[in-house]
Amino acid sequence: MKSIFPYDKFEPGDIVCCNGRGIFSGLTRLITSGAGHFFDRSICTHVGILFEIGDQLLVAEMTKNGIAVNSLEIKYRRWNEHVLCVRRPIVRDHCAYIVDMRNKIGLAIRRGLEYDFRGLVEFICSRVKDNKTRMYCSELVLDLTADHVLLEYPASLEIKILPEDIHTCMQCDTIWINKTRG
Repeated sequence: MKSIFPYDKFEPGDIVCCNGRGIFSGLTRLITSGAGHFFDRSICTHVGILFEIGDQLLVAEMTKNGIAVNSLEIKYRRWNEHVLCVRRPIVRDHCAYIVDMRNKIGLAIRRGLEYDFRGLVEFICSRVKDNKTRMYCSELVLDLTADHVLLEYPASLEIKILPEDIHTCMQCDTIWINKTRG
């Protein structure tokens, strides 16, 4: 089967922006973008980050089971996710960024980083505070990129960051847009 992904354009450190067809993705859009966007699949509801193991480019991401590593093909088929685009953070030192990202991903995997469900609830109920020892998908991407981006992320994103914030942020260039989505 031919891949829809142009791997020759991708690099470690690129961010994968996804949306989904499932109820959880719809609820994410409802909570973060309002009632009129429940079915709007142009809104990003999940992000992951590409990194290299050997000669394989894989996605590190937060899932309901915690940190996971998957191929883009598995992500696209199995989880009903739809890849919107791949974006490249504009960083000061690409080599330092990649080394730091790989070290942080390795540490998260060794420690068994868990998913931050409370962090998601905080978007609709400010009395519920996120668990600082856990992360949801966009927190992971922020953690992996924030020390390296050329333009600092707005301070408001340090408190709560949405996948759509990553999808539309000025600190990234779009490398590839999925024209087959629908």
